[in-house]
Amino acid sequence: MGNSLPKYLLKAEQVKLKLFEGIFSIIIMSINEPNNNEEEYQSYDANIKLYRGILDIDCPEFSKTITIDKNIALVDKSDSKMTITLCITSEKMIWRFKAKSLKSYFIFSNTISLSRIPTWSISPICQVCTFGINSKNSKNCGSCGIMICKYCLAEESFKIVPDMKPVKVCKNCEEVIMEQINLADQFLNQRLFRLGSGY
Repeated sequence: MGNSLPKYLLKAEQVKLKLFEGIFSIIIMSINEPNNNEEEYQSYDANIKLYRGILDIDCPEFSKTITIDKNIALVDKSDSKMTITLCITSEKMIWRFKAKSLKSYFIFSNTISLSRIPTWSISPICQVCTFGINSKNSKNCGSCGIMICKYCLAEESFKIVPDMKPVKVCKNCEEVIMEQINLADQFLNQRLFRLGSGY
C-alpha cells in the first residue's frame, strides 16, 4: 500500500516516527469551569515529548500522557503568541501550550498537526457496518482512519488539521467532531473550521 498513499499521509507517517522534545508552558482549563479568563489559570513549565502520536508531558506538579487521536481537536494555533490549543473531548479539557522559542513552536505545531492525521487501515468490509466494500465504494475516515462504506460516511467535510483541506469522516467521528465544535464554542467562543460537500 505504501507508495499508493497520498503525499500528505506519507509525510504524516514519517513525522510520527521522529521524536520531538521541548519545554513548554502549559495552561489547563476545564470546560465545566465558568471562568474563561486565561490569566487566572496556573501555568506549568513542562518537558514535552511527542513520538508516534503519543504526547508525554512531565513537570514537577504532574505527568500526563495524551494520545493524539479523534478525541483531540486542534482548536487554535497562534504564531504571534507561539501557542497551540488542544481540546480533549473525553475529559472536556482545553490544554494551551506556549513555546519558549519560535523554532520550537513551529516544529511542535507541525509535528502535532501531522500526528493528528490518522494511520489508514485496510479492510475488505466497512469497519462500522461490516458491509462488503471495494475501492469504488469505500473511503478511509479522515479522523480515525478506518475503512468505511459510502453509507457510513458523513455528508459534511471537516478540517481535522487547521492548515489542511477538509476531509470526509465516518458518522461516528462526525458526532465526536460536533461535540468538539460545541466545546470550543462554549469555552473559547471560536469555531473549528467546517465545510460541507457531497460524497
